[in-house]
Amino acid sequence: MVIFIKGMVCQRCIMIVGQLLERIGIEAMKVDLYDVPTSEQMQALDRGLKELGFELVFDKRPQLIEAIKLATIDYVYANPPIRKNFSDYIIDTLHYDYHYISDIFSSTEGIPLGKYAIKVRMRRARQLLRTTNDSIADIAYALGYTSQTYMSTQFKKETGLSPLQYRKQSRK
Repeated sequence: MVIFIKGMVCQRCIMIVGQLLERIGIEAMKVDLYDVPTSEQMQALDRGLKELGFELVFDKRPQLIEAIKLATIDYVYANPPIRKNFSDYIIDTLHYDYHYISDIFSSTEGIPLGKYAIKVRMRRARQLLRTTNDSIADIAYALGYTSQTYMSTQFKKETGLSPLQYRKQSRK
């Protein structure tokens, strides 16, 4: 049986959910594939996940939303950067029409998919500006931008500061 769990975005999530499964007696074959033989175990899993801030996902729409979010994070955090535009990457990764994916995401999350991707990119840009000495051009390249100027424009629109201003302010 495959169980989709909302909020699984990092290795720590995998570890603590794996520990929960072990504690309630569900043998995990791999991170997202679990053999759940009884309804008692499913109820225990659901309770345990809720205590950890996760929830089971049975509806396909939330599964798709989680897949979109994970694909977006994978795209933004890829090292080396993915040299494909975001919409093509999403299509190739999820095997759906981009407009379909974008419409579902927008109607469910209340934000257009493209704007969500920009927010994830800007969150990553802020992190890199705070924690590295990489040039703005290198950060733009790492985030998949073809132009430092375009990234800087989006950054200023999102934060109200230029990348250099943000870096200086965040290091005070």
